[in-house]
Amino acid sequence: MNPESKLAELGLALPTPPAAAGSYVPSVRTGNLLYCAGTLPIIDGKLTHTGQVGREQTVQSGAKAAEACALNTLANVKAALGSLER
Repeated sequence: MNPESKLAELGLALPTPPAAAGSYVPSVRTGNLLYCAGTLPIIDGKLTHTGQVGREQTVQSGAKAAEACALNTLANVKAALGSLER
């Protein structure tokens, strides 16, 4: 099973890779390595969560923010490599 099929099985989908939030590139490839910049919980072009879990965010909203960050990172990986299978 390929990574995108597994995401679909889990009810998840890759978003459009978010635009960089500053003057940096989302990833840099050197040889067989891909270095990824930190990603924010951006959904539909908007920052969805700010603040600290336990203060401004609940554990549940923190988990949703982490999910958004992970999916955005995977979207950047796919954009850089053309496939998550690489």
